[in-house]
Amino acid sequence: MDITVGTGCWGDYGKYLPEWAESIAAQTVKPRYASIADAGLNEPGYIDKAARILESAGVPVVLSRVTYEGFGSARNAPFRSATTEWGMHLDTDDTLLPDAIETYMRLQDQADVIAPGALVDGKPQLFPHASRENVLRAKHCVLSCGAFRLRYWRQRPWHTRNDWIDTTFWIGLAHLGARIVPVDKPTFVRRMHRDSVHSRWTREELRQARQQVIAAAKEWTLN
Repeated sequence: MDITVGTGCWGDYGKYLPEWAESIAAQTVKPRYASIADAGLNEPGYIDKAARILESAGVPVVLSRVTYEGFGSARNAPFRSATTEWGMHLDTDDTLLPDAIETYMRLQDQADVIAPGALVDGKPQLFPHASRENVLRAKHCVLSCGAFRLRYWRQRPWHTRNDWIDTTFWIGLAHLGARIVPVDKPTFVRRMHRDSVHSRWTREELRQARQQVIAAAKEWTLN
């Protein structure tokens, strides 16, 4: 599949990079490229280890260094020089299941965004209702490592106004007309841990994030 799998990472997240890389190296269908943007890692040596794992599996690696300016800018950074048709941002602390890209490849002709399935604490989390229409109804349909056609991202990348970027990214693409289809099985392992930034958001911040999602679904104003 003509896809770039990227990640933007900072702080202590580098420690997850080797496992991230191993999961990409183990894919039954390899991506065209892997792209890692160092947005201020405390221990950048993990990038070298990840790059060696990927290159040993025949996956070319693009490395970059950027200034951390929030979630959105870090998410966008790995794709700045991407030339593939598709992209996927796999969070540094998550891992792909071995047939993830193969599963996406089977759906690519009918989709512009592919909504992934997750394993969370060993339990499957699927979104069979994922569609452009439901995204524009502010329903939760697409997790962070969905695959997307890069031509849509170039028109409307992750916004940088604040750090509530995941659901609003898919909403932005839906407003552009992107076709959104779900997978029928898990494609990645979503790691839940105390390092997660999301786990530190307050109830008020989560409420504000939800309000942003509802407003963006009605009218796109975040770029």
